[in-house]
Amino acid sequence: MLGVVVFLVGLFVSIAVHEAGHMITARRFGGRVSAFMVGFGPNILSFKRGHTRYGLKAIPFGGYVRILGMRPPGQGEPVETEEERSVPGKDFYRLSAPRRTATLLAGPFSNLLLAGLLLTFVVSVLGVPAASSRVGVVRECVAAPVCSPDGKASPAALAGLKAGDEIVALDGAPVSSWEEIAVSIAARTPGDVLEVTLVADGEQRTVRALLAENPAAPDSAMLGISPEIVSERRAPTMVPRLLLEQSRNVLGAVLGFPVRVLETFGDSLRGEERDPAGPVGLVGVGRIGADIGDAPAPMNTRLGQLLVLLAGLNVSLGVFNLIPLLPLDGGHIALTWFETLRSRVARMRRRTDPGPVDMRRLMPVTNLVVAFFIVSTLLLVFADVVNPIRMP
Repeated sequence: MLGVVVFLVGLFVSIAVHEAGHMITARRFGGRVSAFMVGFGPNILSFKRGHTRYGLKAIPFGGYVRILGMRPPGQGEPVETEEERSVPGKDFYRLSAPRRTATLLAGPFSNLLLAGLLLTFVVSVLGVPAASSRVGVVRECVAAPVCSPDGKASPAALAGLKAGDEIVALDGAPVSSWEEIAVSIAARTPGDVLEVTLVADGEQRTVRALLAENPAAPDSAMLGISPEIVSERRAPTMVPRLLLEQSRNVLGAVLGFPVRVLETFGDSLRGEERDPAGPVGLVGVGRIGADIGDAPAPMNTRLGQLLVLLAGLNVSLGVFNLIPLLPLDGGHIALTWFETLRSRVARMRRRTDPGPVDMRRLMPVTNLVVAFFIVSTLLLVFADVVNPIRMP
């Protein structure tokens, strides 16, 4: 239940933030804004403040801001109602190219900003998973986590190490992190005797362990322990790097999106295992959120994972909307600067300004892009329902 609630609220906020970015910037530059809606379909809630009508609709998978005068009259722009004609300000197409660009960029950048705030909260307040110097799991056998009747016990099990023991020194050399413990063990060879100083139940003691050969890495030593995973707070300076990594991942996914969608649909249709790194629709993201919320983990950990999931969703929304294809924000930006450069070239050549591009000529391409998005969404819904990605 936690995962579903956090995901739905987060999705609502993400959409609202995107549209608010457009609306606030348009108003700042004197644009005419008549409507701010979150969702599609029938109205659940609607009210008017000033000259703008705000509303919440029944289907929460989207939203829109009605900025009046996006294109010049006669280019397929919806006819304004009597209420809309009373909205003061300038038509959007009359704003300068930089101001139109800033307004269009404000939506995706608002999502990236929200993603940064979510990651900052997770990193600096909730903490990120980190390996500690305490023992989390003691491997029973050298060759397997659980011993068979004829299995050889691991060095850690023979030495009496237990979950919760804190390792403070190896062969008398102090250690304070799992990285130091792992490096120290890796520097030894099978058959070496390792003195492990640990604190258990408030008392310090030293045990001796005869290191075995790691079956997964021949000629390397193993003790047979795994660290206890804890939440560790980090400085927010790591957030820009996380955002950049997520943005690169989304961009890479976008470049191969058509092929990956077809592969995902085909795997689901044939009943084959789905690639966990493949594309996921909103239904799939919601199911992942539900799995996280129901996982047997501390509340702090589950909340952190859900907020990271929402941060990733916002990065996807931000990067995806910057694709230079209509009707996405990136498509409108590309069109704005094409018109601007074309007008400047005409002035330099002392020719008549060709003016804005007639959007009616671009409608076939725009409709093709919209159709592709609709089909892709339906294919991913099918895959997410019949062959969902599950959290381990």
